[in-house]
Amino acid sequence: MRRTRRGVSLLEIIIAMQITALLLALLCRVLPLARRQVRDTNLKMERAILAQNVLEQYLVVSPDEWPGQTFREAGYEVLLSSKPWDDDSRLRVVTVTLMAGSIERYRLETLVETL
Repeated sequence: MRRTRRGVSLLEIIIAMQITALLLALLCRVLPLARRQVRDTNLKMERAILAQNVLEQYLVVSPDEWPGQTFREAGYEVLLSSKPWDDDSRLRVVTVTLMAGSIERYRLETLVETL
């Protein structure tokens, strides 16, 4: 009659612990990268929403009444500009630029039809 083995050996436990430690070390290196990507994505979304909000605020008035210089909004310097698009006088290229200091952080550019 043969006896069957019912436990795990010390070697198997050590190998399992080494594999677990290796996986945890890899996970600890990946988490800060993921956190940074989430933070960067949130900043980009915040800037995009701010640029869209600024654009919507000024689209209700004529581009001639827009501020000709930068103004502050939510911690950014905002530059709003408009120029004719090609020969079609009804279409204008509108640009909203968000800057932090002298560094451009976000630019929204779109075509707008004027009445």
